[in-house]
Amino acid sequence: MFQPRFFVLRRPRHRLLRVLGTLLGLALLAGLLAFGVVALLVLAAIGGVVWLVRQLRASPLAATATGAQTRPAPPSGVIEGEFVVLRDGPRLR
Repeated sequence: MFQPRFFVLRRPRHRLLRVLGTLLGLALLAGLLAFGVVALLVLAAIGGVVWLVRQLRASPLAATATGAQTRPAPPSGVIEGEFVVLRDGPRLR
């Protein structure tokens, strides 16, 4: 099997060096995990602040307090909603 000669990483023979290498690897893994959790918390906090600011800006109480125009209510005989067009005939798939 081909192995490059410029970088060969072999396990140390001494038992203490093996334990230290394992502990160093676990510490590195724990540090990366902690960094990821902190980054996730920071992004969640920023997202929460953005969401809160958008909710406060879109508040109907804030809109009426500033004198913003509101849409008039539809007449009493009008029902608002969405619709879907259904066609008679075969459906093409």
